[in-house]
Amino acid sequence: MRAQQWVRRATQRYFSAPLTKLPDGVVLPKEPELVFDVKNKELVWFGTMKPAQRDIFLKLSKDAVFRKAVGRLFGESQPTEMRAHWVFAGSGFIVDMQTKKKKYLAENGKT
Repeated sequence: MRAQQWVRRATQRYFSAPLTKLPDGVVLPKEPELVFDVKNKELVWFGTMKPAQRDIFLKLSKDAVFRKAVGRLFGESQPTEMRAHWVFAGSGFIVDMQTKKKKYLAENGKT
């Protein structure tokens, strides 16, 4: 198995899509919560959007710009495998109990 298949894009975060204003007559439902940020002129969504949630939002308006923003939020919020050709899964530090010095776990403990 390639590491790119198990390293995924983070989806438990906020996603945004530009939108100057909500289309006339559109009232966003409280559940699922899609937010229009008036100050920053964008739609905001948290986490992975499910197809059924996307469909609820798309039914709210036929406005092309609104629908494009919803589509963008849906697409960007989906888990996808990493596209990079290499993966650094990370390392960390430990504290030596005797010397109290931090040691980097990679590269043989060299900092």
